[in-house]
Amino acid sequence: MRMIKHNIITKILIISLMMSNIVNAIEIYNKNGNKTNIYGNINILRKYSKDEYNEGDKSYTKLGVKNEHFISKDITGYSTWLYNFHTNFTENQYRLFNGETCLAYAGLNFKKWGSIDYGRNYGILYDALSYTDKSPVENTLTIKDNDNYLTGRSTSLLTYRNKDLFGYLKGVNFAIQYAGKNLYDRLEEEKNCNGWGGSLEYKSDIGLSTIGSWFRINRTDIQKEDNNGNKATAYVLGLKYDKNNIYVGAMYGNTRNLHRLYNTSHSKQTKNIELIAQYKFNNIYPSISFLQRKTNNYNAIEFSNNNLIIDKYINLGAIYDINKNISAYADYRINLIKDNNTFDSLYKDSTYNIFAIGMSYKF
Repeated sequence: MRMIKHNIITKILIISLMMSNIVNAIEIYNKNGNKTNIYGNINILRKYSKDEYNEGDKSYTKLGVKNEHFISKDITGYSTWLYNFHTNFTENQYRLFNGETCLAYAGLNFKKWGSIDYGRNYGILYDALSYTDKSPVENTLTIKDNDNYLTGRSTSLLTYRNKDLFGYLKGVNFAIQYAGKNLYDRLEEEKNCNGWGGSLEYKSDIGLSTIGSWFRINRTDIQKEDNNGNKATAYVLGLKYDKNNIYVGAMYGNTRNLHRLYNTSHSKQTKNIELIAQYKFNNIYPSISFLQRKTNNYNAIEFSNNNLIIDKYINLGAIYDINKNISAYADYRINLIKDNNTFDSLYKDSTYNIFAIGMSYKF
């Protein structure tokens, strides 16, 4: 009975904190160097487009827990869990498609000697891709794709990170990541064998940063049937300026055997460009971005020898911070590719314009 009462009180406390307008109130435990925080956001999102996939209510809620555990003066344990709830489904649909785990990893932090963790985490390539992932709405970027090697979130990742080069060189950060095999209970396009990746970044005191990320992963036997090679590889170079209310980011990426086709095959090569500029006026953040993805040597039937532009669009966006927790936003994606039904059905990348508007409550 005592345990039941304790669980009820805990649930009430968590719900109360989620509804609170005080950002710092998400800390629910802090004692003897052990901390537990609740974080997440409630995102009310509506999209308008001729493309059915990008039309309608796209609202979602993310809820996560972050923990820190004191081990010694030089070692701290940590863990992160984040879940995405689909709030735009009917109740019957929700029972079938109730959401997905975004992050779930745990590790140890050794201060200047770095940190190491394992679990479902961001792939190493996202270190560089994050430089241009700043638009108000989570539109599909040219490379980032969850469970597609190490471009977005993925499972079975062992990650080592070090800041300021063991404390000897400020601003120099590097990371090494090992990807374990993911072969079962998933689509063929989401499978991978083992491989490695890394990133190297320099952050200056004047707001200028540069980064390079890469990975090289073995493909499955079925994936290799397209005769595009045994490896999936990618590298991304990024540059950003973030100071004086100005944010400018740019990246160039080159991938092999990553972009999905027919849910079973991959493009032999893609060349990707992303640019974004953002300026803060008081509580308003207008932004403009340009993205282009070009593919070479698809093994597709119609396009075996052609160079195709898969994505090319300008994105106009704005975010208005109502207070520390609540923000409203709008986003307009202007496609620069002419409508082509054959192209659209094959590559599943919309060639229609997309307008989105929404509100987010973060805690």
